[in-house]
Amino acid sequence: MKTVIFEQGKELAKAMVVITMKEQENEQKIKKLMETGPLNFDIFNEDGKYQVQTEFCQMGGCMSDYAEFSTHEEALYYAATLTLKGKKPRTQGLCSDCRAELQEMQM
Repeated sequence: MKTVIFEQGKELAKAMVVITMKEQENEQKIKKLMETGPLNFDIFNEDGKYQVQTEFCQMGGCMSDYAEFSTHEEALYYAATLTLKGKKPRTQGLCSDCRAELQEMQM
């Protein structure tokens, strides 16, 4: 019985090492993206906060949704992580500003 438990423990330890190695590889890829790009997400500084644009308006390209961070480093890390996962900003039909402008033009 002790041998079986020991062997299971060894297999679990091997699996944990593989997971840890993959996490380290991902961290290295994220850091490289942070340093050299290209990133799929734009980062803006508004009033001392850093915003990663996660959604934009199809009509005017306006920022219609974003994730906000205290530091540029945090925003850059977030944008690099999403880029590594193959994510891109979503598109929304029309933001409220562009919808109002369109309605004005149609009158």
